[in-house]
Amino acid sequence: MTSQAHPGSPLTPILRGGGLLYTARLVAQASRLAYVVLVVRALGADLYGILAYVHAWGILFLPALNMGSQVLLSRAYGQSADAGRQMTHRLWTFRGLLLPLLLCLFLAVTIGSEPDAAIQHLFYLAALALAGRGFASWCNHVLVANRRARHVVMLEVLFRPGELLVATLALNAGVSLTGLLLIHAVNWWLQA
Repeated sequence: MTSQAHPGSPLTPILRGGGLLYTARLVAQASRLAYVVLVVRALGADLYGILAYVHAWGILFLPALNMGSQVLLSRAYGQSADAGRQMTHRLWTFRGLLLPLLLCLFLAVTIGSEPDAAIQHLFYLAALALAGRGFASWCNHVLVANRRARHVVMLEVLFRPGELLVATLALNAGVSLTGLLLIHAVNWWLQA
């Protein structure tokens, strides 16, 4: 016997929201795959390796910046809209205090551990991108907690392929690795 969600079923909003969030994830992953292929072909393996190295440091710090906010917000909004708003304000305040400390730690660790001065400056742009990505993730968490998965899909469909398009044009114009990281950072801040 198969379980199907009918329009009045309590499973319908769960399946709809889950499907929308899965679509957002697919768009993001497909765009990232195309981005990697584009950058490797345009910059070569050596420069792509540097870009991946810089991005990896940012990804390492992202969970600390997100601090489980998606789970906390979803749980609070599941209790009541008022509890959700209170949690949103508390987490926003905490994020505002945490962000400068986390970015200082990020820069101290990355620049302190990287002996190559030609790579060190890239971490400043990575910090800018990390902050923007953290705020964009925050927005997505609030949208999901408020059952606005459709908005998350719209943001992903707009900004992930949008960054790919801008990066393609910039690489065709001969942009450097620094320029590519700047595009990445600006894209995350625009999404936030």
